[in-house]
Amino acid sequence: MRRRGLIGSDPLALTAIQEGMIPAPLRDGAAEGESQLDVPQRAAIIGEPVPIVFARRVGDYGGVLINPPATEARFTNDGSNAVTASYHLVLSEGRIGSIQVRDVFQRSCRVGTHSQTYNRRAGTWAPGNFITAQPGYTMPQCPYYCGNVGVYTRMSTLSFSVTIPNGSDLWNRQVHAFIRNGLEVTRLVDSATGSSNNYADLSYWAFRNCSKLRNPMIDTTALTAAANFLDVNNFTCDIYIRDSSNLGDFLADLSPYFLLKETRNDGKRGLRPLLPINANHTIKTTAIQWEFLFNEDYILPGSFEFSMIPPADRKPFAVQAIWRQQLTDDFGIIRTSEVRYPGEAEEGPFEQHDLSAFCTRETHAVKVAAYIRARRKWITHTARWVTRAEDFNTTLVQGDICRVKLARVVSGSSPSNHDCLYQVDAITKTLEGDLAIEATHFPVDRQNRSLVALDVVNTTGSGIILTSNKTGVGCDVNSSGDTSVPAETFTAGVALDNDAPLPTPPSLPPDGAPPSGGSSTPGEGNGADSTPGNPGDGLDVGNLGDLTRDPQTCMVIPPDCQNGQYNVWTLDSNGDRIDGSLRVYSVGGGSFANIYDINNKELSFRCLDGEGGSSNSLKGPDTCTPTNPPAPFNPDSYAGGWRATINWGGGATSSSGATSGPVVITSANNVHKLWTAFGSAPTFVPEGSAYWSVNKRVGPSLLYTGNPPVFIFYRENRTTGSLSNSLTITCPGNPAEGLEPFVFGSIRFYDNSTDYNSDTNAIYWDGN
Repeated sequence: MRRRGLIGSDPLALTAIQEGMIPAPLRDGAAEGESQLDVPQRAAIIGEPVPIVFARRVGDYGGVLINPPATEARFTNDGSNAVTASYHLVLSEGRIGSIQVRDVFQRSCRVGTHSQTYNRRAGTWAPGNFITAQPGYTMPQCPYYCGNVGVYTRMSTLSFSVTIPNGSDLWNRQVHAFIRNGLEVTRLVDSATGSSNNYADLSYWAFRNCSKLRNPMIDTTALTAAANFLDVNNFTCDIYIRDSSNLGDFLADLSPYFLLKETRNDGKRGLRPLLPINANHTIKTTAIQWEFLFNEDYILPGSFEFSMIPPADRKPFAVQAIWRQQLTDDFGIIRTSEVRYPGEAEEGPFEQHDLSAFCTRETHAVKVAAYIRARRKWITHTARWVTRAEDFNTTLVQGDICRVKLARVVSGSSPSNHDCLYQVDAITKTLEGDLAIEATHFPVDRQNRSLVALDVVNTTGSGIILTSNKTGVGCDVNSSGDTSVPAETFTAGVALDNDAPLPTPPSLPPDGAPPSGGSSTPGEGNGADSTPGNPGDGLDVGNLGDLTRDPQTCMVIPPDCQNGQYNVWTLDSNGDRIDGSLRVYSVGGGSFANIYDINNKELSFRCLDGEGGSSNSLKGPDTCTPTNPPAPFNPDSYAGGWRATINWGGGATSSSGATSGPVVITSANNVHKLWTAFGSAPTFVPEGSAYWSVNKRVGPSLLYTGNPPVFIFYRENRTTGSLSNSLTITCPGNPAEGLEPFVFGSIRFYDNSTDYNSDTNAIYWDGN
C-alpha cells in the first residue's frame, strides 16, 4: 500500500471570484457517509493509499464507521466443516485510539474476536489457505492467495477472526469497525496530543506530514484561531479518507463546508473563517469595523472595476445538506436538512450538498446550508482596484474588511457615490510596484452588520434525534454494551522488498559543480569550446571545410587527421536521408575507408585528434569520372578474410512464401556500386533480421566469381554456421539498377586473422 491519501503538492491559487465559494452541488449518487455492510471483504491493492481515520467522539456526537482493506488472510476448517477466517486489516495512517469489542462488525453483526496494534502486524497467525476436504461435507471455496506477513510502519492494524458453521459463506463478508478516537495529532486548542475532530488540526497535520512544510511556512496563529472558531461553534470533522487527493484540492473542497478558507499570508499557509468573528470566536452579528477606507486619494484613476454575479446564479433555491447522525451503539443514519428563505423555492429548485462523510451535527449542516443560500442572495459582485503602496500594505491581509467610496458621475444624472464594504481575497504587486487588490462584496444592513452572518446565526435545526429503528432477530454474538478492549497481539513482519539505496552524494552545491578548466571570466563567448581536456567534441576548432577526391580514382581523401570517422547515410530518390541508414566507419593508424562512389549517399568526416572538427557534407549524385580507376577488389588478395553486410532500409516489406536464389551484388564499370540484381523472381531481404553477412572462411568458392567480379551473398545461420538461400521478401519500386535506393551495404577486408577476429583495421568497399 502507498503512504497517505493526501498529496502535498502546491496548485495555483484560486482566483478572487472563487475565494470562499462553496464546491459544486452533489451529483446524483449515494451519500459519501453511507456504508455498504453486506459485501465481500475488500482486499488491499498494491499502490492504493493508506487510509486516514480522523475522528473523536464527544458525548453523543462523532466517530466514523470504516471498512478497512485486508492485506493477509488465513482459512481453516474443522471436522464439522466450520470455517475459521482470519483477516489482517489496515486501519489508518498513524496511531488511533483503542477499539472496543462492541465496535467491530462483520456485515451488521457484532461477531468474532480482534486484536489491535500500531507500527507492526497485528495477530499471531500465519496467512494461508489450510482448508481440507471433510468426509460428508462440501469443501468450502476459500481464496488461495492469502498474502504474506509484512511490515506496517507507522500504521494502525487489526487482526480479526471469526468461525462460521458449515453451509454458510458468511466468513467472506466485509469487516467494519466504528472508530471513536482516530488519528492522534497535536490539538491546536489545548496543545494536547490525542485524537481530534477539529478540521484545523487535520489541516495542520497535513501541512506538516503531507506537504512536509516546516513550521516557519505554516501560519500557526491563523490555524489556532480557526481551530477555536470550529470548537466554539461545534463544526466537527469525523472523516475516513480513503482516496488519494491533492492537498490543495482537498482543502479547497472541504474548507468552505466548515465556513473556512485557506490563506497564504507572507508565504505562510493557514485557514481563516469566511464570516466575521468576535474575540471569543463566535460569529459576529454586531457592527463591522473596516480596516481601511479607499477613495480617490488611494485608488489609481481608471483602475477600479467590478464584475456583477449573473442574475441566474442568484435566483431563489432551496439548499439540502446531507449529514450523518452517528448513534452511540449502532450504525450512522444519513439525514437531510433543508434550508430556504420563507415563501420561496417551495417546489424547488433544490441544490444538494453532501456533508455526510464528515458532518455529524445538525447545527453544523444547517449553518453551512444557510451560508450557501445567504451568500448567493446578498453578494452581488466582486471588485478589483490598484493602489499605491502605503502604510496599510503592512497590515491589510486576506480576509480583512475594507471600504471603497468613490464618486460616481454619469452623464445626464445626478452625482452619486459607489460606497460598499469588501472582503479582501488577494493582494498582489503589479510590475510597476503598485498593489492590486481583489475583493468580494461584503453586504451589510443599515447597522453595518453582516447580512450573511445574521442569516447563518439565526438558522437553527429541528433538534430531532432519530433511533436506528432496527427490528427483527439480531445476529450479534458480542454484546452492544461490551466496552472492553482485547489484549494486544502482534507478529514481527518481514519486508519482502528491500530498499535500494542510492550512493552517498558527494559534498557539492545543490546544482552540482561548475565545469572545470578553461577561463572563469563570466560571459566569455558563445562559440567553440576551447577548454583544455575536452578533445574530440567536433566543435572546438570549427569546420574542416570541404572533402576532396582523387581525380584519378575518385576516392574521397580525408583531412590531415590520424584518428577520425566517416558518417555515411543512404539517400532516397528525393535526396533525403533514409531512417536507420547511417553507417559510421572509424579510421586510424593511416588506414582509411576507400570510398569511390557517392551516388545515393551523403558523407562527412569527423576528426577526433586534439580538439577535433567536422567537414562539410558531400552528397550525390556523383559527378566524378575516374581517369585511372582502381582495380576491383579481389577477396582472395586478403589473407585475413573479409566480411560483407547488406542492409535493407525503408520501403521493403515482408510477404509470405519462400523462394530460392541468391542476392547478387555486382561491381559494374569499375565504379564500385552495390545494388540488387533482379530477375524473374523477387529479390530477398533477410528474414527476422535487419541485416545478414557472410565471410570468406565459410567457402571462398561460393563468394567470388565472374569478370567483372560478382559477389554472391547468402544468408548466414549464425547458430549453426550453415548457409541458406531460402529467403522471403517483397521488393518495391522499379527493379532496375540505380532506382532502388533502399538497399545498401559494404565489404570489409582484413590483412590478417587477428584483424579479422577483432574486426579492426579493415579496408572498406562501400556502395549502394
